[in-house]
Amino acid sequence: NTFMIATTNYTEKLPKNIIDRPGRFDSLYRLDGLKEKDIITYLTHFDVPFNSDNVNKLIGKTIAELKEIILLHFRDGLRLDSAIRHLNNNKEMFASAFKQSKEVSEYML
Repeated sequence: NTFMIATTNYTEKLPKNIIDRPGRFDSLYRLDGLKEKDIITYLTHFDVPFNSDNVNKLIGKTIAELKEIILLHFRDGLRLDSAIRHLNNNKEMFASAFKQSKEVSEYML
């Protein structure tokens, strides 16, 4: 009666024995390339105002990217379309921030 859930934004860095070893994890799911329904559910859950044009711009984004866009919306007061544009124009900066965040999290554990 135990559920073990593991997540990563860097699947390419996982050792092969974690992914390929039978019994390590019963199921593996890749959660990128979000679909319209998932995006609407996520935005609605966090009470982010959106329109169909914004949702279309988010199709195919990862959960990490969507989370960053929502943070830009709330933390920096950017409208959703401005937050999307900001993320698209600064992908390298955000990739670096995700990497630093991961390292800090590992250190804190």
